[in-house]
Amino acid sequence: MVCGRPDTDVRQCPLSLEKWSELIVGPLQIILGLVVDTNEMTVRMSDEYLSEVRVLITEKWNCKRRFFRVNDMHKLVGKLARLGEAAPWVYKLMSHLYTSLASALKMNKEFLEKSSPSFRALCEKINKKQFNTCHSELQREVCYAMKHAAKMINNHKVVYHINETMREELNLFAQALSASPIIKFSTPIAFIIPRTPSASIFGDSSLLACGGYSTTLKFWWHLDFPAEIISRTLLHIPSEKDDERFISINCLEYITIIINYCAAQFSMPRTKAVTTIHIQLSCASQTI
Repeated sequence: MVCGRPDTDVRQCPLSLEKWSELIVGPLQIILGLVVDTNEMTVRMSDEYLSEVRVLITEKWNCKRRFFRVNDMHKLVGKLARLGEAAPWVYKLMSHLYTSLASALKMNKEFLEKSSPSFRALCEKINKKQFNTCHSELQREVCYAMKHAAKMINNHKVVYHINETMREELNLFAQALSASPIIKFSTPIAFIIPRTPSASIFGDSSLLACGGYSTTLKFWWHLDFPAEIISRTLLHIPSEKDDERFISINCLEYITIIINYCAAQFSMPRTKAVTTIHIQLSCASQTI
């Protein structure tokens, strides 16, 4: 509108002409590996993107790899997080990867603060805003310094060990990406649109029993755990690490979530409309 039609002989084109020519008006659009299908009303990952992630995990993050750098972990987390755009369950598996990355970033900062005078001076300037510039350019200088400090932290060459839990999550992703027709990286568009919950359900669990209720759906329930379950909790097994029979309180709380799901499905009106349920369990909550 301002400069007229693209003329690369005269000036640089502000648009990516390659992407512009590939963008076709139609019900199927591919955006950075994400396929949006407005006929089927679904989003899914393209086969090409899944293949890239599969190669990344099998070749660079296989069982032979024992150590990682922050920069390599950033690339892996970015690729896997993109899968969550079409398969929200991916985010549930990435907790330890995020924890490992955050821990490594923190350690990199500590190493640089101990070993790099230039990094310490840069951090001091950022904190005190000690830049030789006028007030109008101060924000730009601070942003540049923060970007430079972030690059130093991310590109630090310290290596970190891949522990057992991190290896298990990598193996789970490798299995999920093994071209199995059972696991699909796709979801209906209606399931990923934020919406106001139609009803709220509350529940909790102890080592003896669990229960839940909803005033909107007009139900409540209570369940006493069998004696064989109670005998495998902290009430009778003090050390959870040394006994394979041990049942964690997290498992008992998960039972509460499952029963709340079943109760919601039984109590909701039998309509074809999409219904959103907010389930709150103790301090944790989620919306479906």
